[in-house]
Amino acid sequence: RIIDSIKELCLDTKISIDDLEGIGFGILGPVINNKKVVPVKGFHWEDVVDLEKEINKYIDIPVFAENDVNVISFGEYIIRGKDELKNIVTIAIGTGIGAGIIINEKIYSGENGTAGEIAHTIINSDGEICECGRRGCLSFCGGEPFKKSFLEELKCIGINEYYGHLISDLTVKDIFDAAKDGEKIAVKYINVFSE
Repeated sequence: RIIDSIKELCLDTKISIDDLEGIGFGILGPVINNKKVVPVKGFHWEDVVDLEKEINKYIDIPVFAENDVNVISFGEYIIRGKDELKNIVTIAIGTGIGAGIIINEKIYSGENGTAGEIAHTIINSDGEICECGRRGCLSFCGGEPFKKSFLEELKCIGINEYYGHLISDLTVKDIFDAAKDGEKIAVKYINVFSE
């Protein structure tokens, strides 16, 4: 699918694949030496994958990979801080939580690519048990755990439809849209969850 997407983008932009100088990936989880992707929950493979080696089976081109939040952080650095800042930390809250670290104008990934993997920092030692086996990890503040917890709350009070959606179809965006509109359950739950 990745190769097909690259070919489609080249056709759409009228650029020959031969004119490409390289391919860059911002990808979930740790990345080692800008090439090797370490599998995390949600990936469909179990071993470390050399992304360049896999892509080069189809296209002979340099391939670079970096953790997606590191890419976001570097983008923020380029757009907002390049002239003033040499060191920044970007926290990304999406389906999970991660951090991108820029030190002396360069992405800092750490020795094994996990420098910004802050999701399993313990913030509540009495909290729920995380998939990593510890209690109260920061990962519970991400979008997916938030949605799961919110849906459990709705089920407990007997609500099957919420804000124009079946609860099975509800997204995190729908919940925050409801809160922006002043919907009381969403506002209350976001405030409780934030604490």
